[in-house]
Amino acid sequence: MAIEPTASPEADPGGAQAAIDRYRTLAKWIIGVFAAVGALLVAGSQLSSLGQLSLEDDLPRISAAVVALALSLASAMYIVQQALSILKPVEMSFDQLVEDDVVAELEKYPAQLPFGAETVRAARDEYRDSLADPNLTDEEKDPWRDQAIRLLRRASYLKVRAAFDQAWRKMAVAASLGAAAILIFAYAANPEDPEAASPSAVPPRPVEVAFTLTAAGREALSSKLGAKCVAQKDLEGIAIGGTESEPLLISLPGSVCEVARFSLPSEWGVATSRSSAIGGDT
Repeated sequence: MAIEPTASPEADPGGAQAAIDRYRTLAKWIIGVFAAVGALLVAGSQLSSLGQLSLEDDLPRISAAVVALALSLASAMYIVQQALSILKPVEMSFDQLVEDDVVAELEKYPAQLPFGAETVRAARDEYRDSLADPNLTDEEKDPWRDQAIRLLRRASYLKVRAAFDQAWRKMAVAASLGAAAILIFAYAANPEDPEAASPSAVPPRPVEVAFTLTAAGREALSSKLGAKCVAQKDLEGIAIGGTESEPLLISLPGSVCEVARFSLPSEWGVATSRSSAIGGDT
């Protein structure tokens, strides 16, 4: 018996199995995206810094960091669990289908049910009767088996679609909570260093300094100051800013030295204040 034509929507133009495969592929992509985002967040959280905290002085921070880390791991496990609900195979018999919640969706379009039945239960009974009919050969029963298989495939597609619709929303919520937890962990595990946040700066008014260069400094500044200039032991300049560890200098002109503006990190040399501020109080 052929299935009656219907104007109701089909499961998928490419077939139920093709639709199921696309949902599962999309689930894999979602897992990949969440994993990539999570890896970036973890990479920026500096997990090793947690060991630098003191139980005596930083107990609230340590507690917050541990709770946030546990929450982020739990959210990752939950996302994987939800993805597995989409990726796991869907297997059911005609008897199992009759008792499944997907029956209501299938019976919205009775014209799509096989054997001229109006309900899934009636379709199952018709199928059983046809297989038990001694007057039908196995070849005559094959079309009935094909129609039953198509119905079960459509039911499998509907179950995967429903699982995906439920899972992706839950995964999105879990991913948001996990990202927030990692950010909280990063904040708790990395207390701000007041000294690092506000390095001591050289006074903004110009200060006359004497500076000496290391071998690395002579090599780096040779093109700016001149090869003969950097070969001298004591040089003169004016500090116009920067920090104590890396002042910003202007070299004073001389017979062998060029006027140049440059920073002087500690590996290049050392600058020492030589007099009162130029143009300041004396």
